[in-house]
Amino acid sequence: MDEISLAKRVPSALRLRQLREIYAELSETFSSLTNTMSAELVTIMCYGTLMSISICLVAISSILTETIARDAPTVVQFVMGALLAVLLPCELAQRALNAAHQMQGLLLRPQLQLPALQPELGLFRESVGRDLASLGDLGLLRLQRSTVLSIVATVATYIIVMVQFLVTELTSRPPLRP
Repeated sequence: MDEISLAKRVPSALRLRQLREIYAELSETFSSLTNTMSAELVTIMCYGTLMSISICLVAISSILTETIARDAPTVVQFVMGALLAVLLPCELAQRALNAAHQMQGLLLRPQLQLPALQPELGLFRESVGRDLASLGDLGLLRLQRSTVLSIVATVATYIIVMVQFLVTELTSRPPLRP
Protein backbone atom coordinates (compact mmCIF):
# COMPACT_ATOMS: atom_id res chain seq x y z
CA MET A 1 0.00 0.00 0.00
CA ASP A 2 1.49 3.38 -0.95
CA GLU A 3 1.60 6.38 1.36
CA ILE A 4 -1.11 8.34 -0.49
CA SER A 5 -3.77 5.63 -0.12
CA LEU A 6 -2.66 5.05 3.49
CA ALA A 7 -3.07 8.76 4.25
CA LYS A 8 -6.60 8.65 2.79
CA ARG A 9 -7.60 5.63 4.90
CA VAL A 10 -6.02 6.53 8.27
CA PRO A 11 -7.63 9.48 10.07
CA SER A 12 -5.71 12.25 11.75
CA ALA A 13 -5.34 12.50 15.52
CA LEU A 14 -8.03 15.22 15.55
CA ARG A 15 -10.45 13.03 13.60
CA LEU A 16 -9.73 10.11 15.97
CA ARG A 17 -10.54 12.34 18.96
CA GLN A 18 -13.83 13.34 17.33
CA LEU A 19 -14.67 9.70 16.61
CA ARG A 20 -13.80 8.74 20.19
CA GLU A 21 -16.12 11.47 21.51
CA ILE A 22 -18.96 10.26 19.26
CA TYR A 23 -18.30 6.68 20.33
CA ALA A 24 -18.27 7.73 24.00
CA GLU A 25 -21.67 9.39 23.56
CA LEU A 26 -23.09 6.32 21.82
CA SER A 27 -21.64 4.05 24.48
CA GLU A 28 -23.04 6.19 27.29
CA THR A 29 -26.45 6.24 25.61
CA PHE A 30 -26.50 2.45 25.21
CA SER A 31 -25.34 1.92 28.82
CA SER A 32 -27.91 4.39 30.09
CA LEU A 33 -30.65 2.68 28.09
CA THR A 34 -29.60 -0.75 29.38
CA ASN A 35 -29.40 0.48 32.98
CA THR A 36 -32.74 2.27 32.77
CA MET A 37 -34.47 -0.73 31.22
CA SER A 38 -32.68 -3.35 33.31
CA ALA A 39 -35.74 -4.27 35.36
CA GLU A 40 -37.95 -4.45 32.27
CA LEU A 41 -35.42 -6.52 30.32
CA VAL A 42 -34.93 -8.99 33.17
CA THR A 43 -38.71 -9.23 33.60
CA ILE A 44 -39.33 -9.85 29.90
CA MET A 45 -36.55 -12.44 29.76
CA CYS A 46 -38.04 -14.24 32.79
CA TYR A 47 -41.49 -14.02 31.22
CA GLY A 48 -40.15 -15.51 27.97
CA THR A 49 -38.45 -18.32 29.86
CA LEU A 50 -41.54 -19.17 31.93
CA MET A 51 -43.69 -18.91 28.82
CA SER A 52 -41.39 -21.35 27.02
CA ILE A 53 -41.72 -23.86 29.85
CA SER A 54 -45.51 -23.45 29.95
CA ILE A 55 -45.83 -23.88 26.22
CA CYS A 56 -43.73 -27.04 26.23
CA LEU A 57 -45.89 -28.49 29.01
CA VAL A 58 -49.09 -27.55 27.16
CA ALA A 59 -47.74 -29.14 23.98
CA ILE A 60 -46.83 -32.34 25.84
CA SER A 61 -50.26 -32.39 27.48
CA SER A 62 -51.94 -31.85 24.12
CA ILE A 63 -50.00 -34.73 22.61
CA LEU A 64 -50.91 -37.04 25.49
CA THR A 65 -54.60 -36.12 25.39
CA GLU A 66 -54.60 -36.14 21.59
CA THR A 67 -55.88 -32.58 21.33
CA ILE A 68 -52.79 -31.22 19.57
CA ALA A 69 -54.72 -30.37 16.40
CA ARG A 70 -57.06 -28.13 18.40
CA ASP A 71 -54.32 -26.60 20.56
CA ALA A 72 -51.68 -26.12 17.84
CA PRO A 73 -52.63 -22.54 16.82
CA THR A 74 -52.52 -21.36 20.43
CA VAL A 75 -49.21 -23.12 21.09
CA VAL A 76 -47.65 -21.61 17.94
CA GLN A 77 -48.88 -18.15 18.87
CA PHE A 78 -47.39 -18.35 22.35
CA VAL A 79 -44.15 -19.87 21.03
CA MET A 80 -43.71 -16.84 18.78
CA GLY A 81 -44.31 -14.47 21.71
CA ALA A 82 -41.87 -16.35 23.95
CA LEU A 83 -39.20 -16.41 21.22
CA LEU A 84 -39.64 -12.70 20.63
CA ALA A 85 -39.35 -11.96 24.36
CA VAL A 86 -36.10 -13.95 24.67
CA LEU A 87 -34.41 -13.65 21.28
CA LEU A 88 -34.88 -9.99 20.43
CA PRO A 89 -33.08 -8.40 23.41
CA CYS A 90 -30.24 -10.93 23.19
CA GLU A 91 -29.80 -10.49 19.45
CA LEU A 92 -29.73 -6.69 19.65
CA ALA A 93 -27.14 -6.72 22.44
CA GLN A 94 -25.09 -9.31 20.53
CA ARG A 95 -25.03 -7.04 17.47
CA ALA A 96 -23.77 -4.16 19.62
CA LEU A 97 -21.07 -6.44 21.06
CA ASN A 98 -20.06 -7.57 17.56
CA ALA A 99 -19.75 -3.95 16.42
CA ALA A 100 -17.56 -3.13 19.43
CA HIS A 101 -15.36 -6.19 18.74
CA GLN A 102 -15.03 -5.15 15.12
CA MET A 103 -14.11 -1.62 16.13
CA GLN A 104 -11.48 -2.92 18.53
CA GLY A 105 -9.95 -4.98 15.71
CA LEU A 106 -9.90 -1.96 13.42
CA LEU A 107 -8.17 0.09 16.11
CA LEU A 108 -5.34 -2.44 16.41
CA ARG A 109 -4.30 -2.22 12.73
CA PRO A 110 -3.12 1.39 12.30
CA GLN A 111 -0.92 1.45 15.39
CA LEU A 112 1.73 -0.59 13.59
CA GLN A 113 1.67 1.65 10.53
CA LEU A 114 1.43 5.04 12.27
CA PRO A 115 3.10 5.10 15.67
CA ALA A 116 2.27 8.82 16.06
CA LEU A 117 -1.41 7.93 16.48
CA GLN A 118 -0.74 5.25 19.09
CA PRO A 119 -1.71 7.36 22.16
CA GLU A 120 -5.05 8.39 20.66
CA LEU A 121 -5.74 4.87 19.38
CA GLY A 122 -4.84 3.49 22.82
CA LEU A 123 -7.44 5.70 24.50
CA PHE A 124 -10.03 4.69 21.93
CA ARG A 125 -9.20 0.97 22.40
CA GLU A 126 -9.54 1.34 26.19
CA SER A 127 -13.04 2.79 25.88
CA VAL A 128 -14.05 0.02 23.46
CA GLY A 129 -12.54 -2.57 25.84
CA ARG A 130 -14.60 -1.21 28.73
CA ASP A 131 -17.71 -1.52 26.61
CA LEU A 132 -16.90 -5.10 25.70
CA ALA A 133 -16.70 -5.94 29.40
CA SER A 134 -20.03 -4.33 30.33
CA LEU A 135 -22.20 -4.12 27.22
CA GLY A 136 -25.58 -5.76 27.78
CA ASP A 137 -24.89 -6.57 31.44
CA LEU A 138 -28.11 -6.61 33.45
CA GLY A 139 -26.72 -7.82 36.76
CA LEU A 140 -28.59 -11.13 36.82
CA LEU A 141 -27.73 -11.99 33.24
CA ARG A 142 -25.91 -10.64 30.22
CA LEU A 143 -27.73 -10.11 26.98
CA GLN A 144 -25.97 -12.02 24.21
CA ARG A 145 -26.61 -15.04 22.01
CA SER A 146 -25.14 -17.44 24.55
CA THR A 147 -27.85 -16.31 26.99
CA VAL A 148 -30.46 -17.76 24.62
CA LEU A 149 -28.60 -21.07 24.69
CA SER A 150 -28.55 -21.00 28.50
CA ILE A 151 -32.29 -20.32 28.58
CA VAL A 152 -32.97 -23.15 26.13
CA ALA A 153 -30.85 -25.49 28.26
CA THR A 154 -32.73 -24.43 31.39
CA VAL A 155 -36.11 -24.94 29.74
CA ALA A 156 -35.05 -28.33 28.36
CA THR A 157 -33.81 -29.45 31.78
CA TYR A 158 -37.03 -28.35 33.44
CA ILE A 159 -39.15 -30.10 30.80
CA ILE A 160 -37.14 -33.32 31.13
CA VAL A 161 -37.63 -33.31 34.90
CA MET A 162 -41.36 -32.64 34.53
CA VAL A 163 -41.74 -35.43 31.95
CA GLN A 164 -39.87 -37.81 34.26
CA PHE A 165 -42.29 -36.94 37.07
CA LEU A 166 -45.20 -37.49 34.70
CA VAL A 167 -43.88 -40.87 33.55
CA THR A 168 -43.27 -41.93 37.16
CA GLU A 169 -46.79 -40.88 38.11
CA LEU A 170 -48.36 -42.69 35.17
CA THR A 171 -46.43 -45.92 35.75
CA SER A 172 -47.06 -45.97 39.52
CA ARG A 173 -50.84 -45.68 39.21
CA PRO A 174 -52.80 -48.87 39.65
CA PRO A 175 -54.64 -49.96 36.51
CA LEU A 176 -58.23 -48.85 36.19
CA ARG A 177 -60.83 -51.58 36.74
CA PRO A 178 -64.01 -51.56 34.65
